[in-house]
Amino acid sequence: MTLVAGWQFHREAFVRARHLTTNMDTLISMGSLAAYGYSIWAIAADTEPYFHTAAFIVTFVLAGRYLEARAKGRASQAVTRLLSLGAKEAKVRTGDTVRVIPVEDVQPGDELVIGPGEIVPADGIIIEGTSEVDESMMTGESIPVMKIAGDEVYGATVNQQAQIIAKATAVGSESSLGRIARMVEDAQATKAEVQRLADRISAVFVPIVLVIAALTVLGWMMVGSGFGEALALGIAVLVVACPCALGLATPMAVMVGTGRGAELGVLFKQADVFERVKKVDTVMFDKTGTLTSGAMEFRAFHTSIDQHRFLQLVASAENGVSHPIGMAIVNEADRREIELLPLTHLNNHPGLGVEAEVDFTRIWIGTSE
Repeated sequence: MTLVAGWQFHREAFVRARHLTTNMDTLISMGSLAAYGYSIWAIAADTEPYFHTAAFIVTFVLAGRYLEARAKGRASQAVTRLLSLGAKEAKVRTGDTVRVIPVEDVQPGDELVIGPGEIVPADGIIIEGTSEVDESMMTGESIPVMKIAGDEVYGATVNQQAQIIAKATAVGSESSLGRIARMVEDAQATKAEVQRLADRISAVFVPIVLVIAALTVLGWMMVGSGFGEALALGIAVLVVACPCALGLATPMAVMVGTGRGAELGVLFKQADVFERVKKVDTVMFDKTGTLTSGAMEFRAFHTSIDQHRFLQLVASAENGVSHPIGMAIVNEADRREIELLPLTHLNNHPGLGVEAEVDFTRIWIGTSE
């Protein structure tokens, strides 16, 4: 266990020793090897060995690094989930022909055909059509944004109302979604100030511990203790001083923090934000900013007709379109277990609302215009 499982520590310590430097692996290697070597001597001297101590040191540190790897894996999954919000395929128009291709094959300049309810496959500029686009995953705004020819659209946002044609301007890692994912990855790769401090401490901490361990052995021998007892106490200094938490806790906290932030829609550009944010006592928002969860929620409605009938008609009409307000109404009808009725007519008016016929009843839903 000490020699095989701990080989990575011994190899790193040897490489460091060749360059006259030390790190935490030096302590782990020397502590485990010293305990192992002492145990072999102890068997010959018929005293208590410390094989279990040597094995425990290696096992404990390996367990810590395994947990760190698990944490990094979960944190990197947040970036993967972020990228999965994008479209998998794109409809590209060439002349009068529209073909479906993997989104990875989209090139700047391609004309993208984006239907209602479809995810925008890449950043682009609208060249044909008018529609509303749900940009909540980019901006947090819960209300769809009206888009006309000449306006920009962003990859991973959702077209809501009508078909639009956009010319791709940025794809893949250069798109808005790609840049956000790269920003999260860069933040995870940066070091917080406490982590840089830990690195600096380690550079002087290890040599000091080695000197203290050596002085411990000499000191106990000078006061009359046997070599075996003095060596055991020196090994105890090495074992106790192994700064596992110093090397694992800080990078793990940064990885998990940035990953969890990405899941909640909070993006960190640098790891030192975690330290600086504790000093924040005031948060300011611009006058047009929206503070919202990003998803519409039905709260109440007022009508002169039967509420059940009213909600059934409106939800049935909105069930045929993809719109955040309509989805909130449909979800409320589902919560109340209201059965939706089939549509016999539906006409979408981008930016204005919908016109529908449900159960022989003509319905207009939208703005006053």
